[in-house]
Amino acid sequence: ALVGVINAIVALYYYLMVVKVMYVDRSADEEKPIPVGGAYRWALVITSFGVILLGVIAAPVYNWALEAGRGLLY
Repeated sequence: ALVGVINAIVALYYYLMVVKVMYVDRSADEEKPIPVGGAYRWALVITSFGVILLGVIAAPVYNWALEAGRGLLY
């Protein structure tokens, strides 16, 4: 049990260091803008609009999917 606890502490330290590097430490390239091409920008706009639209009209889409699922089971 003691070896398991020590290994868990070492693993926790390792994984917390990875999370710290990802979210806390600053990058040298932090101030550089990320280039996004036109096609990717349009894809992002269309999918974002779709997600917002489905969030607004979730009930009809949910009911439609529920009926489709019922049709598969019965």
